[in-house]
Amino acid sequence: HKHQTPRHYSRAEVPRQSNVHFLGHRPYAQLPGYGRAFDVAIIPYRPTTQVVHANPIKLREYLAMGKPIVTVSTPEIEKFREVVAIADSPAQFDKLITSALESDQSSAFEICRRQSFVKDMSWKSVVARAWSLVVNPSCPL
Repeated sequence: HKHQTPRHYSRAEVPRQSNVHFLGHRPYAQLPGYGRAFDVAIIPYRPTTQVVHANPIKLREYLAMGKPIVTVSTPEIEKFREVVAIADSPAQFDKLITSALESDQSSAFEICRRQSFVKDMSWKSVVARAWSLVVNPSCPL
């Protein structure tokens, strides 16, 4: 992928759709409620230098919610290929969203599979591992 310079779009430049709403800033605590309302989570990053080196927390949040995810490829996202749909083009991105909506991605099994993939990645788990290194630095995790 060629790295692009980020471009910011004004609301006027984004095509109006009945299912797209610009809500403005929302408190972080409200975000899980929005997550429960959507069917497919998307990470439609443009390939910028920043994105290629990013570690998207939203990826883990979406997986913790059990949502099917359609995303573009980054080195960090590739580590989750087993539980996310990675698109190589805008057309494939659209197809993968349609596929996620039409398939059984919301079955209890699929939700559990995605949630299980990140269960040891919670802040509580990370702090517990770090603390164990402080308490017993000779014990590898």
